[in-house]
Amino acid sequence: MTRSPDRRLTGIITTLNEEGNIADCLASLAFADEILVVDSFSTDATAAIAGAFPRTRVARSARRPAGCCCTSKRCESPSSRSTGFTL
Repeated sequence: MTRSPDRRLTGIITTLNEEGNIADCLASLAFADEILVVDSFSTDATAAIAGAFPRTRVARSARRPAGCCCTSKRCESPSSRSTGFTL
């Protein structure tokens, strides 16, 4: 589905070592115009798997907060990197 530029939809996913889940997660967002994966320094194949999906950009989190071990603690806003409305 192609939307006008002012109606683009961006799905944002934050990840940390999600190689076993990322493909299914990205497939569930196939309706989005763009998918932005903000990776939190994964040490597995998460970023490589995500990078192979169409309309998907992978960005590394600017920095990982000290002691952070989960993806719910963000030190930046991933939506600032999107080109459309965020989901």
